Parts: sequence; C-alpha cells; structure tokens
Amino acid sequence: MKVKLYHREKQFLICLLFFFFLGSVPSKVSASDEQTTGSGAEKFAAFTIKPRLPENQMDAHIRYFYLHVQPNQEQELEIEVINRSNQAELYTVALHSAGTNANGLLTYEEGNELVESNEAVSIQQLVTVETKELKVEPGTIGIAKLKLKIPNHALKGLVLGGISIRPKLKEEEQGSGMSVGNTYGYVSGIALKSDKDYLNQGLEAIELYNVEPVIDAGKKLLTASLLNPLPQVFGEFSISGKLIDLGNNETITERTMEECRIAPHTLFPFQLDWGMEEVRAGKYRFEAIVTGKEETSKKWEFSREFEISSKKANEMNEDTSFKLIVPQWFILCFCILALLTITLLAGLVVRSNRQKKKFKKRKKKKE
Repeated sequence: MKVKLYHREKQFLICLLFFFFLGSVPSKVSASDEQTTGSGAEKFAAFTIKPRLPENQMDAHIRYFYLHVQPNQEQELEIEVINRSNQAELYTVALHSAGTNANGLLTYEEGNELVESNEAVSIQQLVTVETKELKVEPGTIGIAKLKLKIPNHALKGLVLGGISIRPKLKEEEQGSGMSVGNTYGYVSGIALKSDKDYLNQGLEAIELYNVEPVIDAGKKLLTASLLNPLPQVFGEFSISGKLIDLGNNETITERTMEECRIAPHTLFPFQLDWGMEEVRAGKYRFEAIVTGKEETSKKWEFSREFEISSKKANEMNEDTSFKLIVPQWFILCFCILALLTITLLAGLVVRSNRQKKKFKKRKKKKE
C-alpha cells in the first residue's frame, strides 16, 4: 500500500512538472503579415509580346534585343503586343535598368539604379520609350515603339535593361489597393554593346561597398552590399558570410549562397538574418568569402568592422515586426504556477521524509 502511494506521488510530480514546463513556453509570437494579390492569371494569358529583331541582332536564336551598336547610331525598336482577349486593352510600356536582388538574381524592375561612376551607362541614357501607353483592340496586334540613340563614342562593355509591358490598372483596380508591382506582365530584355568580342560575363572584379544593419520586410538584417564595378555581369559565384559580435567573439549568424550573379555597375545586397535575438550596441565584424565557379580558382576575401550605437540598436529592436510578446496574464500565471510547484514539491519532500522516519521507527520496534 505504501509502495502504491509512493508511485502515485511520483506520477503526480512528473505530470505537474510536465505541465509546468509546457506552460513555460510563450504562447504568442506577433508578426506583421501583408498579403498581395495579382490581377488574375487570365489577364496574363490574354496577351503576349514579341520583339521584332532588327538586322543588328547579334544572335537570332535569342528572343530579346541583343544589339551590336555603333557611335552616333539611331534606330527604332518595335515590340508586338498581341491581345488575345475579347475586349480592348490598354497596356503600359516602361524601361528599367538591370539590377541585382537579394537572391543573387538579375532583375529588371522599377527603382533599379546603377552605382555612379565615370564608366556606368544606364539603358535609359541610350533608349527612350516612345509608346508609353498602347491600346490594342481584341484579337489584334499593337506595336510598342522605342528609340535608340548611341552617343558619339563606342560603348564600353555591356549595357543591360528590360522593357516591361503590362495591362494598365483600371480605376476600380486602383481603388482596391492594387499596384503595378502586383499585376501580371512581361519583361523583354535589351542588351547593347559596341565590341562584339567583349565578354558578357566574367569574374574580373568585385568590391565590398558597404555594410549596414537594416530592417527589411520586418526582419532585422545585416546587409553587406557587394559592388560589380565593371560593364559586364559578374558571375557565377558562391558566397559564404558571417556576422561576429566582437564583444564576446561569437558568431551571431552565417549564410552561404550559390549560383549568384551581379548586373553591371550594381550592388548585390547580401543579407544575414539577425533572427529573434535582440540587436545589442557594440562592435561587430562582417566576414565573407566569394568564390568563382568550379572551373576557376578565383577567390575574394572581405572583412569589415563596424559599430552599432545604442540608438540604432533600440530602433532596430523596436521597428522589427517579429517580436516575442509575453502577455501580462502569462507572467502572472507563470508566477502562481511556479509558487504552487515549489510549495507542492516542498510538501512532497517533507511528507516523504516523515514517512521514512515512521518506517524506521516501526522497524526498530519490531527488532
């Protein structure tokens, strides 16, 4: 009977500890969650585009503009817009420079900018959009026109960009909160160069431009911007980077990426996620190794120390959307549960000791 009682007490204690530790897990994590919606795949399928490749197209197998250009050359470029829907549609035409996103991929989006230098030439300096809006009747083909004008000197290297064509938002769609960034469309590339022998891609030079702690999409990040200073695509390469807290010489976070490329004269924002850990004021060091693809032996090593002020650390910790929120009721329940657990444990220990003493006394009397 005493053995059964002891086992019951032991089982009760184990269950109590289990629920205690279960209750110790914070129950709420708050994060902002913004969702975007497109204008519907039916609109995307309802039209197509086709560049009309001119005689100075350097590769007829490529279905975008890849043009050999000469000094003082002027040329009109045309893109067919085929409306396959059963109603007239209005399309917008825009031209963007090539950029590099945080995934190490080339993009042709609004807002892409080249890093200023004497050699950097943007696609907008050479090409202008003549047909900024184009109305196409159902089942017909419209022509979007662009004007190419080369300065009085040959281009150095490669100039890259993209021609974006998408349906124009109607008033009701604009009122619903939709934007150009979440509608469907096509992007046709455009590449210009004067020297046919100049390599479009290589692994000649890369620089660490700057290192900055930032908040991006609600996350605490360290962004290390790597610069491609040449008029050719830098790649392909892999990169391994880490963030070190110089206060305790511990690695906070690290990351490896492969098959990356950087557009000419642009920055690649290599990002390290700080995670849920709070940003502390102090000195840090960013280290990275950039390695060319396997058939090359090229390697670059970067290291840069920086300091985060108390003000900057507080701003990052406050501005992040990912915060561990511990409700007041949880703290109160935790304290009560902890007090009850300690009291019960103490009671069980005292009770167990008393039973042991009684058992010893009875044993002595029998002897």
